[in-house]
Parts: sequence; structure tokens; C-alpha cells
Amino acid sequence: MKEDLKVLYFVNDYKHHVVKNFYYFGVGLQNVCDCRVWNNPANIHDVIEKLNFTPDFIFSMIIKEVL
Repeated sequence: MKEDLKVLYFVNDYKHHVVKNFYYFGVGLQNVCDCRVWNNPANIHDVIEKLNFTPDFIFSMIIKEVL
């Protein structure tokens, strides 16, 4: 069920990019589980302390952009 799985999804902010697959993946996660999307650079331990739940799964899709 949606409330059973708690996911923290670390991802760069892709909603304004041409290729939005990581953005849409986050939207899809939010439809099937209790998912929090984190777009700001931060220490994982600090982020978990700020959440109102303990994630069962942490998915990180932070990609360093190269110009």
C-alpha cells in the first residue's frame, strides 16, 4: 500500500530540463509510496533529521553536471 513504503529520493532539480525522466520518476514514486523528494545539496544525516519519518529506502540520483 502507499503508506507502507517510505522513500527518500535525492535528485537534482530536473523539472525545467528537456529530458525530465528523473523528475517524472519522482512524481511516479509519490503516486505509489510515501516519498519525499529532496532537491537541495545537503548532508544525508541532516536531511533525515528534518523529515517527519524514517525512510525505508533512500534513492540517490545526484549527478554532477559537467559543462
